[in-house]
Amino acid sequence: MKKSRVLRFWSGLCGLLLLVFLPTVMFAQWSVPVQLTSDPGADLKPTASVYGETIPWFSSSCLTWESNRDGDWNIYSVFNTNGDSWSQAIAVTSDSGADLNSSVARDDSLFWAAWQSDRTDNRDIFVSSSTGSTWSTPTQITADSNSDENPSIFASSYSGTLWVVWETERDGNWDIYASCYNGSAWSAPMSITSDSSDDRRPCGICSAPWLYCPPLVVWETNREGDWDVYYSVYQSGSWSTPEPVVSDPGDDLRPTLAADFFGEGVWAVWESNAAGNPDVLCRYYSYFSGDWEEIDTVTTSLFRDANPAVIDFHLPVDAELYLGCVLWMSDRDGDNNIYSYEILGGTQPVDLNAANDSLPAVTGVTDYTYLWLWAIWQSDRDGDWNIYGSYQCYLIGVEEQAEFRSPISESRLFQNRPNPFTRTTIIRYCIAQRGPPTNQLVNLSIYDLSGRLVRTLVDELKEPGYYSVHWDGKDNAGRQVSTGIYLYRLQVRSLGGEQARALCSTKKMVVLK
Repeated sequence: MKKSRVLRFWSGLCGLLLLVFLPTVMFAQWSVPVQLTSDPGADLKPTASVYGETIPWFSSSCLTWESNRDGDWNIYSVFNTNGDSWSQAIAVTSDSGADLNSSVARDDSLFWAAWQSDRTDNRDIFVSSSTGSTWSTPTQITADSNSDENPSIFASSYSGTLWVVWETERDGNWDIYASCYNGSAWSAPMSITSDSSDDRRPCGICSAPWLYCPPLVVWETNREGDWDVYYSVYQSGSWSTPEPVVSDPGDDLRPTLAADFFGEGVWAVWESNAAGNPDVLCRYYSYFSGDWEEIDTVTTSLFRDANPAVIDFHLPVDAELYLGCVLWMSDRDGDNNIYSYEILGGTQPVDLNAANDSLPAVTGVTDYTYLWLWAIWQSDRDGDWNIYGSYQCYLIGVEEQAEFRSPISESRLFQNRPNPFTRTTIIRYCIAQRGPPTNQLVNLSIYDLSGRLVRTLVDELKEPGYYSVHWDGKDNAGRQVSTGIYLYRLQVRSLGGEQARALCSTKKMVVLK
């Protein structure tokens, strides 16, 4: 990737440079692979819920996949609520038909799975929900006499809606359709494409919840002779006219999406053989400009790099550090293995094994002290196909000092992010060194507009350095505050001498409920 793009890749700030600082724990090696399934049958095509759809911090995650362990093909799942381990496999379906090609998402309170099933004699789309244990009775959302396949499910907690998009053969060729759930019922299928060519493998996403950003869907299409990636945005009650994300002489396939952390846009990532062999490319869409930035490369190897997966995440140890991870399958080491690219850590293998590892997915879980970034994939290393995972662990903390980076010339209070926010926000500040190394008394407090103290977040001695603290929207008594504008004030005092008051800075933030 070009250096100018590296500095702001994943920032989503569209023109602002990303301040590149390394946090305390950054870009560790991936863990030894963890075997998540060990059934004699085949466990294939893992998918993972990601935080970008609904919540800024992902305290739990869900994986789904298809399995023939019971003789028929059914959908299974595991849940992660503590970071470094997963639950036992839980059946989503147990039908005598073939349930395939699952997708999973999370809204405010539930995990949702969607898949295709031939239990009704033709292939239709079904959905089910779970609180993290058992799954609800499947709901059928399509009932056409032609095939409906390859669903992608995604949620928007801000608008309170859930979407499923899929490919359908109901018009004689493959087109993209969608249905929306408003909390009580699924809408009638609505057409996104109606071209005479084939439109396949849709992927949809809504951005972060504190801004209303419309649903966006990408897919692969051969309407121009070769395969390209197109997109459509849902606005004012209808889907926009499809337009290209990329249109070049090669084949562009398997597009996937990740919302940026602040909800200002999305990243599209796909595989392309425009340069002769498959590489992974990416492009950023800004909701503010309504347009795509230039196409950039994630890989440029002489081997096959395919089946990408992507996530955007944020490490709250620095004022401006927002990062991302792309996974893909590569045969650069002779076998098919999973590789990763992280914006500051570069390319590295997740695992090297003399087997076929393919179809990666990516997700994460945090307990507000550590963040576990998980790579998930299917592997035949044990003779049959099973689901494997590997993770990196980042120390983040509710309040954590970053690694010392350079002398800080002045203490500073940064704008909280996100702002406005609904559940939690991160406030960052830095403490300058005054004379000989010494601790300074730091107070960070939140007030309402009348000047009443709402919450004291920090009141202790601090060494010079960069800090961040998270506020969960509660006052000192543990009560949730109401919607409105609040002030947060940083006061830094030396322990004596001529600079008794080193800093007093106040900023505004907005709480939305």
